[in-house]
Amino acid sequence: MLENWLKPVAPEFRDDTRCKDFHFGKNIQIHGAEMPQMQEGQIALIGLDEDAANAVRRELYSLSFAFKNTVITDLGNARRTEPDFLLQLIPDLFKSKIIPVFIGKDAGLALTQYKAHRLMKSAINLTVIDEKIAYQSDENWLDYVLDNSRSKLFHFSALGMQAHFLPPAVVDSLTDRRHEIMRLGDVRAEIQNTEPILRNADTLVFNLAALKASDAPAQTNPSPSGLTSEESCRLTRYAGMSEKLTAAGFYGFLPENDHAGQTAKTLAQMIWYFLDGFHNRRNDYPDSTDNMAEYVTHIPGYDWQFTFWRSNKTGRWWLQVPLKTKKNLQRHRLIPCTYSDYTRAVNGELPERFLRAFERF
Repeated sequence: MLENWLKPVAPEFRDDTRCKDFHFGKNIQIHGAEMPQMQEGQIALIGLDEDAANAVRRELYSLSFAFKNTVITDLGNARRTEPDFLLQLIPDLFKSKIIPVFIGKDAGLALTQYKAHRLMKSAINLTVIDEKIAYQSDENWLDYVLDNSRSKLFHFSALGMQAHFLPPAVVDSLTDRRHEIMRLGDVRAEIQNTEPILRNADTLVFNLAALKASDAPAQTNPSPSGLTSEESCRLTRYAGMSEKLTAAGFYGFLPENDHAGQTAKTLAQMIWYFLDGFHNRRNDYPDSTDNMAEYVTHIPGYDWQFTFWRSNKTGRWWLQVPLKTKKNLQRHRLIPCTYSDYTRAVNGELPERFLRAFERF
């Protein structure tokens, strides 16, 4: 069925004699003359712009393959990229429990990625990494997500935003609605605090405009400030490790402007670290609390009893929402957090992000 929506990978990648046995391109399944067999839980690369995806393939295929026993498939490129077409392709992937990694040029296709989730589930957590918030502006794909009562959004998180690009009214509006904004300076100062946010996402949208122009010059709006390639790789690895995440999209790459290939190299490495995170998933997303250690504490000034859970597999922490949870929100009832959040609670302090989270319920 997927072959109806996807074009094979070009022969130059399938028959690349430059690839050695340890290279990425020699150790993955590739959609060529036939569509590879896909199984539930596999991860797949898909180009939403053939030129952009091929530029990334040239770099990614030559990196090492360090993902033993993880099946990765390059499904090729979408035959068309109109939203109506993609809204038939992407749900097919979700129904097959295939986790897609999209490579595209047009950042507006992020809305199609989100709408495909809307067709499959309710109460969606969306995380965007960008320099701006594409809301109430010329770049306004988030208007539908944030303002449409039928969008099924539960929580929106924005990482890497640069204060000089953010209208104060937009920041106030999103904060009043209990959404989460972590500005560039905070991400860079305490990047480990992005991990619980990324662990809570159902879908990730990463716009290359979030990066410094020196690290990714072939982007839509090059800027002297932004994330470094190393920081971006760390963020994508956090995202790949999330058991909750079912799709990731990388947008805003303009291959025609990538004269030295710098941006393709950066994006290939970001995707490599996303795959490394996926390879290191340990199935500790707590659909149940089996293999979890329970820690109960009371914080003065609150009537609730606070229950924290720690995974015995990974040591990661969650806080259980101390409120009655509607059926469609059950999978969000454990809020990812850090050991530091737990120790603050033990010492009588409840982080502000938890209060905002409780209000969302």
